[in-house]
Amino acid sequence: MTWTVRIAAVLLVGCSCGILAQNKIPTSNVTSGNVVASNNYVIDDFKDGDISSNPTWWVFGEMAVSVGPNSDAKESAYVGRQSLRFQGKSKHHYVGGIGTYLALDGSRFNAIEMIVNGTGSESGRIKIELYDDDNKNYIIEPSPFVPGRVAFDDRFIYEFPINWEGWKKVTVPLSMFYDDNTRIGDDIWNPDHKNGSGGLVQLQIIASSTNRKGKIDFKMDSIRLFMDPQIKVEMPADSEILNDSSDENLDYNIQPGR
Repeated sequence: MTWTVRIAAVLLVGCSCGILAQNKIPTSNVTSGNVVASNNYVIDDFKDGDISSNPTWWVFGEMAVSVGPNSDAKESAYVGRQSLRFQGKSKHHYVGGIGTYLALDGSRFNAIEMIVNGTGSESGRIKIELYDDDNKNYIIEPSPFVPGRVAFDDRFIYEFPINWEGWKKVTVPLSMFYDDNTRIGDDIWNPDHKNGSGGLVQLQIIASSTNRKGKIDFKMDSIRLFMDPQIKVEMPADSEILNDSSDENLDYNIQPGR
């Protein structure tokens, strides 16, 4: 059975050790997912079996990713024919990540959703990173001084553990994200195309292990941004008021999936 996870509580602040793919950030000739409707943007459903185009994903760190079929007939009917599998080992939690170029007007959306398949209580952790364009050049420049940081733009993040077995639909309101690079960029969630901005320029998904030395093994399908009328539209929070790193602060409202 597939379950739905709606996250609506104080967010979990985790290790901000994601590393930008510094030499792989595309600046031209990029492709991204297909707009299904003005308020529903499917970033990728992996049904084409290819992460090199439509959209183009870059992979970094010590992580192996592969697109493969969903073997169970019932699960395939729900999540699609194929999904993306994340595997790897860590020495200090961090394993690696993937990223894709968007350049969307992100003001049309208030939530991000993905369907995640866990392999048990220690499947790993996911950190979602959203980058908005503050210096109006449609790219994200890595910091020349601090590895894993950006030079001019905002990065908003949200992290959660994968501590279940089977498929779950995870929906995260964008108001649950927080700015983890304060004093860089304008520290405001403004992912629109106003005044020449590239808007929501890129997405990265960082994977880490539950234990300091451990491994990750999970699948992901159907990543999308959308406007949920049931979610109150709020600005993502300031990181200074979110400083509790306890897993107890994640409130999972689990309901049977459709």
